[in-house]
Amino acid sequence: MSLPKSLLLLLLLAGPLLAPAQHRPAARPLPKTVRPVVPAALAPPFLQYLHSPWVDSLMRRLTPRQRVAQLFMVAAYSNKNRVDEDSISTLIKDYGIGGLIFFQGGPVRQTRLLNRYQGQSQIPLLVAMDGEWGAGMRLDSVLRFPYQMSLGAVPAADSALIYDMGREVARQFTRLGMQVNFAPH
Repeated sequence: MSLPKSLLLLLLLAGPLLAPAQHRPAARPLPKTVRPVVPAALAPPFLQYLHSPWVDSLMRRLTPRQRVAQLFMVAAYSNKNRVDEDSISTLIKDYGIGGLIFFQGGPVRQTRLLNRYQGQSQIPLLVAMDGEWGAGMRLDSVLRFPYQMSLGAVPAADSALIYDMGREVARQFTRLGMQVNFAPH
């Protein structure tokens, strides 16, 4: 009997998470010379836990089922009804999913929902959106930026405009509580 390719891929990816933590060889500590050279005040937020034992201690406490659940990112909408919101709450509380990817709605509604969902999760959720041209691609009442195709027409001398747009998109995503933008770089 042949396993479907997607199930086989999931099992291969989940294998390391299912292995008991106490049987893993101890990680070698990084040499003292390998440290971020950026001052803490200027370092990106994702580096804050780089040398923290919090993540490792959390992983040791999770069951194999909880580890696999952390791999799942579920579609979320802030323009749907209460039934949809409650079903996502159930996935968070009962199964401990690892993240959400928002698709449609409004910024205020999304922020309220995200605060609710984060409050229900025992582990901070990884939050994302597919926003090639910013949050306005998925949310109403948000500044809409030009499509990527039109940015290709910007003269090289004005490429700083594109960089500035990217910074503003990142600022908006951060403000909305999202850590990942599934967009081309």
